[in-house]
Amino acid sequence: MSSSLAFLKRLLAVYMVLLIGVALTNYIVDPYFCYRESDMAQYFSWDQRYSPVWRYGITKQYKGYNALWVGSSVSSYVDTEYLNDIMDINCCTGRLAGGRPNLYEKYIRNVTANNKLDYIFYEFNVPHWTFTSIGTECDLDTWLPKYIQTKTMLDDGEYLLNRTVTEQSAYTIVGALWDKLIKPGSYIGDADSIMPVDSYYSTEIMAPRIYSNVYYYGPISHEIIMDEYLKAGMDNIDKYVAPLIVEYPDTEFIFVAPPTGAMLPATIYQSGYLEEWLDISETIYRRLLSYPNVRIILSNLDFDYNTNCDHYLDDGHYEPSGAIMMMDCIASGTYEVTLDNMEEMRERYVHLARDFEWPFLKINFEGDQVSDLQSQLVSLGFPVEITGVFDTATENAVRQIQEENGFEVTGIVFSDTADYIDSKCRKNEDDKND
Repeated sequence: MSSSLAFLKRLLAVYMVLLIGVALTNYIVDPYFCYRESDMAQYFSWDQRYSPVWRYGITKQYKGYNALWVGSSVSSYVDTEYLNDIMDINCCTGRLAGGRPNLYEKYIRNVTANNKLDYIFYEFNVPHWTFTSIGTECDLDTWLPKYIQTKTMLDDGEYLLNRTVTEQSAYTIVGALWDKLIKPGSYIGDADSIMPVDSYYSTEIMAPRIYSNVYYYGPISHEIIMDEYLKAGMDNIDKYVAPLIVEYPDTEFIFVAPPTGAMLPATIYQSGYLEEWLDISETIYRRLLSYPNVRIILSNLDFDYNTNCDHYLDDGHYEPSGAIMMMDCIASGTYEVTLDNMEEMRERYVHLARDFEWPFLKINFEGDQVSDLQSQLVSLGFPVEITGVFDTATENAVRQIQEENGFEVTGIVFSDTADYIDSKCRKNEDDKND
């Protein structure tokens, strides 16, 4: 009997050692309880698609801060150390939060549970707030599984000993070793950026990624914009923003529009819906500014920066210098919108939209520049109609010219292609006159 009891004690001891070993291994691999069940082989992922989950897990551990930055991929180059220096604060970051107000609320509540915040820097992006397809379409229970929302040590223990988590830990270790040791150059170890380290910012890189001049608001009706989009924006404020502002009256909420301010108003202006977009924006501004602890900084109004397409990787992501400009605007109060200067700020957007000149022409663009190009193509013998819309026939003609004359075949009219077409038309005209 005593030998059987001793055996059971040894067996229990071994079992407990194994359990503790499994738990410790998982804690070392996953100290923030943030990995998720997935059919992906790569669990140790910090890229744009999965970073919201990772970030949610890590924000649970933030302590000793008095400021928080929450943002989407547009905030990927925000350097909180720089912000700390210029504002004399201690800021942590939940950037890469996916741009969804419902996720932002989760991040903020995680951090305020352990920190008294003087400032919350909240990336303010009108499309993220007003488009139901962007703002809140991700189901929190799917994106943030229950076992990463652990509240107590018992919850943590149950999570750590979960068989699926243990299996994922093995994948995580292998994946981390592969990316950090075997495959150099990967940006998986860089939690501060979703962009590849070799990203190159130029008009040529950005242009192919803008597929249409109506990719935001047109063609749709005024009623849809003002009813559905504005309603979505106000619903997001009511559900996920206003409760936090009221709950933390001693915290200053600084909503920051990131520097991607040329593409959006310019395309909306071409689509004929600029006034509606400005109406929605102004309504949201006024609602937020009705609270005394709210400020709004519109760094997307910096004309020189935002109209230079060489600052963009695509239509919505700027180069690292944009993050510095955005943080400087916060510290200095530059481009701050108030109830008194609302009309002035509105006119700045109109100026930005109307005076922006696209440095290229491509499929679906509209306007006099397209008509002029089509007239030139007709004079060169191409079967193109002069409609003012860059259609497939126009693109095919441009591609043919590029292919026959040694240009990169993109179907996009950059300055080199435009200059060639101009010179060819002038030569033909000169030959006719002779």
